[in-house]
Amino acid sequence: MSVRECARLQTFPDHFEFVSGHGASDAGVKQSLRGLGNARATRVGEEYRMVGNAVPPLLATRVGDAFLRANFSPVSDDESA
Repeated sequence: MSVRECARLQTFPDHFEFVSGHGASDAGVKQSLRGLGNARATRVGEEYRMVGNAVPPLLATRVGDAFLRANFSPVSDDESA
């Protein structure tokens, strides 16, 4: 399964881009990973990890909406006692 397919399963839109934290220092990454495989494979592994560790957007939206409803809904006099 590709990173994109995993992201789709977690409700990430197709335009969402997963960017590894090694963007500006690719040369340093390649040098530090010498003998451990290529840097592209490492970035793909990081992308899988990012997708797996992320909170799915649809879940975050639903939790945020529930939070807003719970905290900003009008409170009647009966509930405040």
